[in-house]
Amino acid sequence: MPYAPRIQSLVSSLNKKNFKANSQELGLLCDLYGADARVYLVRCLFKHVNIADGKGGKEQLYQTQLLAQEIPDVAVAPNSSFTLHAIFESSDLQVKGKFPRSLLVQMAKVLKLNAALEVIIAATLVDSANPDVSSAAAALLRQKLPEVVQSPEPSINQRYLYQLITLITSDGVTKYGVSADDQSRFMFQLRKALPREKLQGSMLYPLLYPDTGEVSAQRLGSAVSAADVARMVAAQAPLAELLQDLGYGCCASVNSIAETLAIFPPASLSASSVAQVLGMMARTPSGLEDNQQALSLPSSEASEHRDVPKAWNVTNFVQAVKTRTPDLDWMAVAMALDHPGFEVCGIAGLETLVRGLKAGNPACITSEVFFRAWTNPQEQLSLLRLLVSDEGAQSAVAAEIYNLPGPRVNREGLKSLSTASEAGLQPWMSLDLLRALLRISELGFYSQVKDLFEFPFKKYPEIVMIALCQVDMQMWTALQQDFTSLLLVTLLNPHPNTSVVLTKVCQAGKQELVLRGMLHWFKLQPDPAHLGRVLDVAQDLKILPQLLRSPDLKFVIDLAVLASQREFLNLEVWFQDSIRERPETFAPALIEFARQRLASSGPLPPAMFKAVQHTISALQNSVNVLSPTLKANVQALSNPQLQMQQQQPSQQQQQQ
Repeated sequence: MPYAPRIQSLVSSLNKKNFKANSQELGLLCDLYGADARVYLVRCLFKHVNIADGKGGKEQLYQTQLLAQEIPDVAVAPNSSFTLHAIFESSDLQVKGKFPRSLLVQMAKVLKLNAALEVIIAATLVDSANPDVSSAAAALLRQKLPEVVQSPEPSINQRYLYQLITLITSDGVTKYGVSADDQSRFMFQLRKALPREKLQGSMLYPLLYPDTGEVSAQRLGSAVSAADVARMVAAQAPLAELLQDLGYGCCASVNSIAETLAIFPPASLSASSVAQVLGMMARTPSGLEDNQQALSLPSSEASEHRDVPKAWNVTNFVQAVKTRTPDLDWMAVAMALDHPGFEVCGIAGLETLVRGLKAGNPACITSEVFFRAWTNPQEQLSLLRLLVSDEGAQSAVAAEIYNLPGPRVNREGLKSLSTASEAGLQPWMSLDLLRALLRISELGFYSQVKDLFEFPFKKYPEIVMIALCQVDMQMWTALQQDFTSLLLVTLLNPHPNTSVVLTKVCQAGKQELVLRGMLHWFKLQPDPAHLGRVLDVAQDLKILPQLLRSPDLKFVIDLAVLASQREFLNLEVWFQDSIRERPETFAPALIEFARQRLASSGPLPPAMFKAVQHTISALQNSVNVLSPTLKANVQALSNPQLQMQQQQPSQQQQQQ
């Protein structure tokens, strides 16, 4: 962990004077190295804060203050599950090999966390693999959850509210002291405070206003007749559920499925109900053979279909629907695949889905259907996970989706990719697919999406880096930040595609990302070899002038000196220009640079001696823009010091 020593140093040295600067640098390190660095930072803070007594202490005031900032940020981040589990399952927090049962309560007291945040953290940790952590989280939920349910706060962070609603409306919440009446009151109060018109497009909308039928359907019995079906229809049984109970045989012919559809009024065959049937068929491409039911068919149909089908004939279903409702909008059907419970089971399920859509209208197979922002992100993720899997990469029907017309990763100029086959690469070339995954990662599915990226991250780092920067997102996501930071380290080390990839990153408007990454990569190991690598890359990308505007003036001066030695710039002129641009900051940095070099016990190398000469000359030529104090400091850099440095090599030669 290259970031570990720096994080330890910044945390242990926190005080009133450096709190802001240290906090900013810690934030930059976490941005650069992602979730693992954030976990390490919080673990370091816990080592400095005495949580055990529930009070904290003055000697740890600033570590406590920073920890109080970090914990809420971690709890609402898209990768909260990964981060919180990594922090609280760490052995650092254990006492005699066990997680203290009271630690979560004491932490809330020391850090002054509100009840809603305590519940969010506990709900995330209750499924911990560590039984002590899980038990402590469950105890906290039993204590705090009823309190939160009784007094909902609609104005809190939407991510908090999303997780609270999901938890409070779940089936297992009763074990934490929340009754069905409590759930109903909680939802009623939230709906009252957050009406439909306020939540259009919000992640909360499908939770507060789910589009479900008023009457739940009963399951069909072992013998089903047309009269039974009619009773089911009267009880408002969804068409998808009815057909699943009937099994594959109901679609064995157009006539058999038409008989079933005839029981439903044409108006009930809406785009939504047909989409739910297609989704059900995609979810159950096999496995229903043992639960086949049959309607009372004419004797000719019964004899014709004596053999039990083993899969859905989705084409027969679509043909019957088109006959029954010829004006059905099939694009609306395709868009309505975004419904709760949608799931595609393997390539067989995907083939069934695509075959059904094509039978309805081939024009509805579009990027917008599959990759737009769905109201049900978990359901969309099930589809995208299949598309990028090994199974999907080898499938023609999956390729038909991820190769739909749309923006693609620009790989022009790349040398041979790191490893692996072209087939596995293709799903990751679709920027529409990538955008959909990144969007979902921000809705509470960070860990799941991150896992999907592990394969291309290792096999095609160049493609992933370009794609993450070329994809058009309204806001830079946590996943983009984490992966691009790690990939920059890979690319700044000697790599055949460094120039091509980073050029494309800059062209995609992410030059600042490259500049910041180069600076932090150097600071982790500030030696001449790394400085030389930074200069080589900056010169190759033609971003040296921008890099020399960095706020880290020590780095800037060292880089400028090296650049002048390679004849990339005129050092004295550049120093003078920089002094004029920012005299109150750059001049003191130059003075310190010259002092340190002149204080050297031995002779300076010729190139460095020349650099010091240029430094002093630039300062002397710029005294008219300096303050009196800085003028005095410049005058203190006397020529005798330079003369002594100049004489040392010749004196040594005479003595020899």
